[in-house]
Amino acid sequence: THNYLTNENLEEALKQIMGTTKGKKLAFIGFDACLMSMLGIMAYSYKYADIMIASQELELGTGWNYSEIFAPFNEGAMPKALFAKHIVNTFKQTYDRYIQDYTLSAVDLSAVGAILVNVDHVAQLLQKAISMQRENSAIKTIGISRHRNLCTHFDEPSYIDLDHFYTNMLSNVDRLSLINTQEEELLKKALKGALEFGKRTLCRAVIANTAGRKLPQAKGISIYFPERKMHSSYHRTIFANTNSWVNFLRSYLSQRSIEAQK
Repeated sequence: THNYLTNENLEEALKQIMGTTKGKKLAFIGFDACLMSMLGIMAYSYKYADIMIASQELELGTGWNYSEIFAPFNEGAMPKALFAKHIVNTFKQTYDRYIQDYTLSAVDLSAVGAILVNVDHVAQLLQKAISMQRENSAIKTIGISRHRNLCTHFDEPSYIDLDHFYTNMLSNVDRLSLINTQEEELLKKALKGALEFGKRTLCRAVIANTAGRKLPQAKGISIYFPERKMHSSYHRTIFANTNSWVNFLRSYLSQRSIEAQK
């Protein structure tokens, strides 16, 4: 039908909801929908809620099992973090016997600011590596780390697991070769530190996570990383307008295209 909720529409809706709560954040925001556990979505949501619950992968049309989700409230109230974990666990219990590629995670949105800063730092370092690379080493290293056969991706392959990409980059960072050897050592050290810090930050942010047997490295937060071309709408998102990740993608995809044409 070509009807959908854009990221900009989402923020407008959240702003209106916040107006009814007199500025008080929601305890959590849950997306019973496909492919929503994205850092780009969290860049909107963290201003309006404490916890975000969403799937990195497609969800079956039946969605969340609401009768089981709300069952504990027959006994009384439940703390928000415990309730978020309960939702994730209920999703696992509902789908684990039927499918092997489900996901659901609960993210502490107070940690998203630190993740955004870290991704910005990593993106700047990767862009610098590309600009100073010898024999296309940075493009090759990033390409191997992001490759769909080696890095967890989802039904929309432009969405990859951020933690898995960081893990792969840490394993491959020594493949980088820069024109200036002194700069090379400094950049490798800085990149390793940023990636390690990023993995710790991601781990702290994800308070609950479940994934089917086909997605063992899905850790709860995805990021947009197309293989060949960015969608034109991406440039309108808050994340793309406030983070160096989009500049890194431009550099990477441009250089990758040039190499492919040789």
